[in-house]
Amino acid sequence: MLACLVLGSVPALAGQARSRADLATTGAGGSYELAPDGFVLGRTTLSDVRRAWAVPERREPLAHARIPTPLAPPPRWHLAGATLRPALRVDATSATPTLYFDRLERLILVVDSAPRERLHRADFERRHPAATVVRDWGSAVELEARVEACVAIRALFDQPRGTLRQLASGYTCGTD
Repeated sequence: MLACLVLGSVPALAGQARSRADLATTGAGGSYELAPDGFVLGRTTLSDVRRAWAVPERREPLAHARIPTPLAPPPRWHLAGATLRPALRVDATSATPTLYFDRLERLILVVDSAPRERLHRADFERRHPAATVVRDWGSAVELEARVEACVAIRALFDQPRGTLRQLASGYTCGTD
């Protein structure tokens, strides 16, 4: 299965399959994105992203974000029992989260450090009853849930208010 955006479509990505993860990301608390602009974790390539962001109305706000930064040595992200090793990063803008790609230039991780969604911890736990606490710092708590076989999400919430601080989604099946 592949995970992708809840809302919208991008002509450059026509034909990429949507998945049942779309259903898991909508609910009583609204919706949130697993990946921006219809991108599909594990399938969208850096070339797809460049094509999608090349449209004139997206060019200016995303100009600096389209330059991928090589990551050497590659950092390691642990998500749902998998270790993700991104080789390239496309930096966040006010309109997009940070995108990470493997060495084959496939999208494997999306990290939104300034989520616009109004998701609360209680909403997240209702949608993902199997969510587990990964870390509890007292002032913040990090929860993780599988969305489908190869996709997991991790959310960081303030405590005690339970408001979303960061949202990350990753492709957890091997890509290299």
